[in-house]
Amino acid sequence: MMTGVQMSESEMERYVARYGEMKSSDKAYVDTLLPDHEREIFNVIGPGPTENPGDANLEPALPAVEGFHLGYIRSQPGKRGALHAHDTVEVFIPMKGKWIIIWGDEGEHQLPLNTFDVITIPAGVFRCFKNVGDEEGLMIGMVSSTSEKPAGRVIWPEQVFRQVRELGDEYGITVNEKGDLVRLVTS
Repeated sequence: MMTGVQMSESEMERYVARYGEMKSSDKAYVDTLLPDHEREIFNVIGPGPTENPGDANLEPALPAVEGFHLGYIRSQPGKRGALHAHDTVEVFIPMKGKWIIIWGDEGEHQLPLNTFDVITIPAGVFRCFKNVGDEEGLMIGMVSSTSEKPAGRVIWPEQVFRQVRELGDEYGITVNEKGDLVRLVTS
């Protein structure tokens, strides 16, 4: 007779992420410095995509699980992420609030998502999300990964680069020579 792996409650507790104990960061991505792009990122399972790898608040609640990252996105009404893409699939699942998913090179398409709906965005498609409700929203975001394509790369479209060129000095960000969004270092 085959038996499963036996674990005590204390051993299993190492595999639990308690929401009330999770850390979050409002500086995971450079675009969070732009107007109306403020949001919090919680890395629940494994390290997620970030442009601020030194932020201790982005330490995942649970260690990496091969193949994907799971995080929470908390956002106030009217706030959104900037259009971006990944080399891998991204999944969004609204848990609280009213959200729309926006996609296209200029953000020309959108779909509403209800609580517990699920959308998978193919690799390379520019996408973002916006809290269109009148209360704080919470959404699950998952990014797949492979050994060739880790979950850590954010790709920005020309629309975001234009906004950064127009407003960057005022908000402390710029585009570097490699085409990445970076924070301006102030002394």
